[in-house]
Amino acid sequence: MSAFPGVRGFAHRCFRTGRDHGLVCILDNRVLTKRCGQAFLNALPDAPVEVIG
Repeated sequence: MSAFPGVRGFAHRCFRTGRDHGLVCILDNRVLTKRCGQAFLNALPDAPVEVIG
């Protein structure tokens, strides 16, 4: 069970087949500065992560 149940649901609604693709942009810097932010990133499906700024 995910610590952030909405994250998995979001990913499953957006990407239904292997041919689907998209972009998720998180604009809250707490995902990098808070311990729960790492848990949030870990709850996302495996994908490249790029930090800008």
